[in-house]
Amino acid sequence: GCRDTTEAPVDIKTTMSFFMPSSFTPDDNGLNDLFTPIGAEMPDYTLQIFNRWGQLLFESNDIKVGWDGRFGGVPQNIETYAYTVKAETYVDKEPITKKGFIKIIK
Repeated sequence: GCRDTTEAPVDIKTTMSFFMPSSFTPDDNGLNDLFTPIGAEMPDYTLQIFNRWGQLLFESNDIKVGWDGRFGGVPQNIETYAYTVKAETYVDKEPITKKGFIKIIK
């Protein structure tokens, strides 16, 4: 008939998870026309797209605004482009940087 109780603090750290597609088809058919991260909302978010010479083609601080495959209103060629995503975690404001490549398919 003995009873016991114990307490312990629990520190739960949330992780930010998002997915970056490897290709998209900016052909204005309403399917897969924009390149943007898929997943969590991200504070202090920045997406940058570069061509193979390192020229900045697109930049956005709004996760709902994706790249439509254009630069200066001109559709870009079928090729591979580099991207960088920078954000912060919600809880401890740790910086996250993800780099990769995206291919335009038409």
